Amino acid sequence: MCFNRNSELRLIVSPSNALNKNIGYTVTGDMNSSGTNNIISVTYTNGVFTITPKGGDARGVTTLTVTSKDGSNISATINITVGDYFFIPDEAFRAVAKRYSVLPNPIFVETIDGVDALNTQKAAAYSGNLNFQDKGVTDVTGIEYFTGITHLNIGINKITSLDLSKSKELEVVGCEENPSLKTLNVKGLSKLTTLIANNSILESVDISGLTLLDGTNLAPGNDITAVKIHYSLLGGGTPTQGVPLLTLGTAYTELNRVKNKGTLEHYDTATKVWTPLQAGDFQIIQSNRGIQHQERVAKNSRAFQIWFDPHFYEAIKLAPSYIDYHSKDFQSKKENGIPTLTYIGKGSTANALTPNLTIKKLLFKEQTKTHIQLNEAMSYTFYVLYGKGFADNQNIEKDDAIRISNARALGIDFQGELFYIETPTMLEYDTIWR
Repeated sequence: MCFNRNSELRLIVSPSNALNKNIGYTVTGDMNSSGTNNIISVTYTNGVFTITPKGGDARGVTTLTVTSKDGSNISATINITVGDYFFIPDEAFRAVAKRYSVLPNPIFVETIDGVDALNTQKAAAYSGNLNFQDKGVTDVTGIEYFTGITHLNIGINKITSLDLSKSKELEVVGCEENPSLKTLNVKGLSKLTTLIANNSILESVDISGLTLLDGTNLAPGNDITAVKIHYSLLGGGTPTQGVPLLTLGTAYTELNRVKNKGTLEHYDTATKVWTPLQAGDFQIIQSNRGIQHQERVAKNSRAFQIWFDPHFYEAIKLAPSYIDYHSKDFQSKKENGIPTLTYIGKGSTANALTPNLTIKKLLFKEQTKTHIQLNEAMSYTFYVLYGKGFADNQNIEKDDAIRISNARALGIDFQGELFYIETPTMLEYDTIWR
């Protein structure tokens, strides 16, 4: 057996209810790698052996021989390996790690007495990639020893938390499609350029100081209420670098809107230029394979993205497109007495692949008490751009979001601007996130 030189090992005599526990023991081969000093200290009390490594250089193999003193002369021998070892508890995680533990990589998984153990020093020396995608991993304990990896893919698994704060060399992290992932720690990963964690239940992620991030997707599933949660992460950029823009939703068609002030710039590998969007402008992006894009938001600007999921297997046949729309081209019209700007939907020149999608901005220039008519077959999201008031007698204010389904109307007593999204509750195709 093996154990870490910074821990303690306890061995219990079996059976534990034995009446005679008068036992002797000897330790042989008890030297460190330099051939000096004993590497373990052994004590025995009432059926329990306690084995403790000696000193910081306690590495090596020693043999513990235990002999009964009741005249039966029963004995047992145990080989004990002391070193920088850790037992990875998750079997799937351990199996993948072992596949990477081959030459020319450091052999960081060692089989000792039939047990696969992680050599933590050798794991720290590994500077390559780790790909655990769709391997049934539920526990990533042990990842903290891989401090030199640059790329990690642990998407499509069942992990609940992920702490990568000790892996300072990471440049790309993919942990998407972990529906129970609630906590993610990437603090201090100054080399991180891409972080993908959509389809999770993340409540917040601290990305302050990660100035190299240019591709970030932290949206929890298709829940638009994440707008308020993650919008707060947009602060803290510098005038020269801006801040990374977080993507809300999970999909293929993306609406990218600059809010009431500021500037957003968009870049894609097809045009290879930064294209500015001013306050009130928006952009519809139809992504596809082979094209990468990113956005940056100037300091003190406000913007958000929403991703929609069209019929993927039809949409993927189409070429990628990036279409800009400008606020001057959209005029408000009254609908049911409410001044309304229609970005996507009936009467708009903008078009999205997602069927029956409607996006509007409702303008309440003064305190207005009314009912917004809804379709019971549709689902709605209302996002408060600014202002305050009540929705169905519940207080709402700037950056709040409301999600409604199976309703005929929404009672409003409000002054300000509401962002309005209408989508079918039931689709005729399976979405990618499912």
